[in-house]
Amino acid sequence: MTNAQFAISSTPSHGLKDSVGAIAPLADDAVTFDLAPPLQQGPEVTHDPDRLEEWFATWKGPIVSEP
Repeated sequence: MTNAQFAISSTPSHGLKDSVGAIAPLADDAVTFDLAPPLQQGPEVTHDPDRLEEWFATWKGPIVSEP
């Protein structure tokens, strides 16, 4: 899970697999870090809803986070 995915996981949009709504609270200059190179993803990648949709598609069931 990237930092942005962690931040996004605290929004209701995350559980609904709503990529645009999940990205909305992020700062315009937010960057993320991934495990696969390139490790740092700039704001243009961080705010790309298509990339988040790809990640959401890897979940077979609902996305649930608990405090």
